Amino acid sequence: MKVLFLIVFCLGFSSALHAEWMVDFSRRQQDLVELEKQTQVYKEEQKSVLDMVTDRQEAMKDIVIIHTKDGYHPQRIQVKRNQRYRIHVVNVDKTQKNVSFMMDAFSEHHGTYFGDEVVFEIEPRKEGLFDFKCPESLAKGQMVVYASETPIESPLESIKLRRPASE
Repeated sequence: MKVLFLIVFCLGFSSALHAEWMVDFSRRQQDLVELEKQTQVYKEEQKSVLDMVTDRQEAMKDIVIIHTKDGYHPQRIQVKRNQRYRIHVVNVDKTQKNVSFMMDAFSEHHGTYFGDEVVFEIEPRKEGLFDFKCPESLAKGQMVVYASETPIESPLESIKLRRPASE
């Protein structure tokens, strides 16, 4: 009886060992195919640094805002949405040689000193009418952000200006 039990046990154990070494590669093959597809998509979407730099539609444009004793010149600036701009602010007001330039909508706040130039970049993402101001001299100006190919002729008719609650 012990011998029969030993033979049955050995046969059963050997078949279990044999079954243990059988590996199902069908699921692994599906994973490899999916991984290969993802790799191809990633390579197509991957851009070099040069591609990202040249991907922009238009070159960065420069805008000059001059602070004089009469206020800002120009008082109204029109810019296109999703276009990059470099803004140069120059103070030429001899009566107030140290004033601020505030463009709250773009989180730009700078001190402008007589004769010095302040330079910063913006890229408007939202259409609308935005103020820039100087609290010391009470100078104000407006920036109109438009989306179409042609600038807005009369921005006050199509865009409502929101005044701060403190005024």
